[in-house]
Amino acid sequence: MMRYICVLLLVFVFLSCKESDRSRISGLVKEWEGKAIVFPEKIVFTKYGIDTLDYQMPESDYFIVSYIDSMGCTSCKLQFHKWESVMNEMDSVLGKHIPFLFMFHPKNKKDLSELNYLMKRDKFDYPVWIDTEDTFNKQNQLPSEDAFHSFLINNQCKVVAIGNPFRNPKVRELYLKIISGGDKQKSSLQSNITSIDVKKTVLDLGEFDYTVPQEVVFTLRNSGKERLVINDIVSSCGCISVDYLRSPIEPEKEISIRVVYKAEKPEYVNKTLTIYANIESPLKVMIRGNAH
Repeated sequence: MMRYICVLLLVFVFLSCKESDRSRISGLVKEWEGKAIVFPEKIVFTKYGIDTLDYQMPESDYFIVSYIDSMGCTSCKLQFHKWESVMNEMDSVLGKHIPFLFMFHPKNKKDLSELNYLMKRDKFDYPVWIDTEDTFNKQNQLPSEDAFHSFLINNQCKVVAIGNPFRNPKVRELYLKIISGGDKQKSSLQSNITSIDVKKTVLDLGEFDYTVPQEVVFTLRNSGKERLVINDIVSSCGCISVDYLRSPIEPEKEISIRVVYKAEKPEYVNKTLTIYANIESPLKVMIRGNAH
């Protein structure tokens, strides 16, 4: 267990810039080492939040639990297509089905309606627990940061690793290594590090009609001596899609990243793209504008 936690500490500390953040994250990860997750005796699983399913707690060496509340932008947190991508990747790489348990806590009827709508819209028909009383959070006293509301659990319901596998590719990689029984000490953190130059870290969309999708392209240059490998580009909102070449970028070469923002309503836009690659720390690019 300890070697898993050591790697996990490296993952989060590596991604953290401030010393205070490193200390806080280290303490949080150590606190959850081997902690038993408490599940209520009776959990009602549903499809699309409506149809009750005859689904039991999984019997598996490992399974993944994710708790999602409705604070802030619900669609930004859910991003069902990315969860499905992670689930499919794990099943494909490991050659077996890895159970996922989703606990959703809508704080009111409006959030519940939005949640049901999003699940139907995205055809997310996996078993989910609509935890209206927030029982799971209260019983387990989850960390305040939603980045730490996902857990890799063993068959004794104890935490083996913590972190969101769709937001953080390195966490996803760690989950895969642990489940597969591979060498947990070897991680992409040990990959050859390069550096990148970017002319703009703020993409200004200006004033625009919210019914018209906005497209912007920015460029990254590999300014280091090693090939640049982009592991993932994670957006803070499901309203943003990105498209880019997935192959490695040689030193001194450039890559163009196409970003499309589709507003759901008139609003001030302040979103974030986080680029995970073999660089010293993730690169954040802001997207701003005013949708009328």
